[in-house]
Amino acid sequence: MMTGREPGARRASALNLRCSTLIHAKNPAAAPATSAERLQAVLSDLQITLDPPPRPGPDELALAWNALFRCDVEGRASSNPGVVGTEDDVLIDLIVFARPDTILPHASEAGLWLTQSSEPLYPGLRAALVGKKHGDRVSISITFPSEHPIPALRTRSVGCLVDVLDSSPTFAITDRAAWCKTHLGKPMEEVQEYLEDQLLTDWAEDIERMIEVAVLDALCERVPLTPSVEEWMIGAELSTRFEMSEGALLRAKGVPEPMITAHRSAWIQDVERQEVARKAIQRTLALYAVIEAFHLELSPHELGYFIHERADADGISAAELARAIDEAPDEERDGLAQRLLERKAVEMLVGHTRVTMSSTVDLR
Repeated sequence: MMTGREPGARRASALNLRCSTLIHAKNPAAAPATSAERLQAVLSDLQITLDPPPRPGPDELALAWNALFRCDVEGRASSNPGVVGTEDDVLIDLIVFARPDTILPHASEAGLWLTQSSEPLYPGLRAALVGKKHGDRVSISITFPSEHPIPALRTRSVGCLVDVLDSSPTFAITDRAAWCKTHLGKPMEEVQEYLEDQLLTDWAEDIERMIEVAVLDALCERVPLTPSVEEWMIGAELSTRFEMSEGALLRAKGVPEPMITAHRSAWIQDVERQEVARKAIQRTLALYAVIEAFHLELSPHELGYFIHERADADGISAAELARAIDEAPDEERDGLAQRLLERKAVEMLVGHTRVTMSSTVDLR
């Protein structure tokens, strides 16, 4: 059976190449401790640790999803009514309000159904990824036993997640024939042939695209016509990650072109906002550095070099990055915690991170 590793592999290899070059080009033992220590102090205020943390539980993942998709997605952890596995399973649902034309036809017909057998991921683990269109909504569910970590957090992309879930040569379910008849309305043999021929070559990329569309929709909602400084800059920064301009974000929401142009012109002419925006960008870059450092599992010394490297690449000194965070008042640091949690949600959905957020972060 073919696997769907290509989408995740492309992203992971590009990131690893950049990060490997960074790590081997520096000598972590000789790194100045100042940048790392100052950043560690801020991370402590934000209740984040650079030490390898325990794997997050379902409540934390649902919390991260809710933090990003406050208006677009309902994410919740609840008792599984027995759809997959035992009564002790935990079910997390994502209801993504996506444009119908962005979902490929066969996604509305069959959805995506994969399960992971007990080996080799974790003993006794049963995981199911389900993507199915319901009118103008797409539901994505991940089901796993409550005592086990979330496998999605240990992968770099949805493509890799599909690859992990397919590590078993067969689909693990008690009665596959009954499931196919009930949920797909087709004989198991026909469904199995379809899965083997198409699912693992096409669906990994389809599901990845579906989630990216949902993320972009959520970002569009966070870039209104009269945004605050940080909302705008965070939206613009994230749009770059998706190779889209801020104008493209607004166009995706159906905003007329003249209004987009006028809005951008007014923004550029506001000198005071430019200064505030510059600090917002500094903080954003620093947070990205933290996130990518988590992905690499760097030591504090290595993180110091990583901050310098990222600052140089973006034309901002590491001292400016540290100062921008240090000078942030307490109420802004609460906002930084919120922003970092949002960033975690984005990166979890489209890859590249192993950040673990403390479940005690105040989201008020």
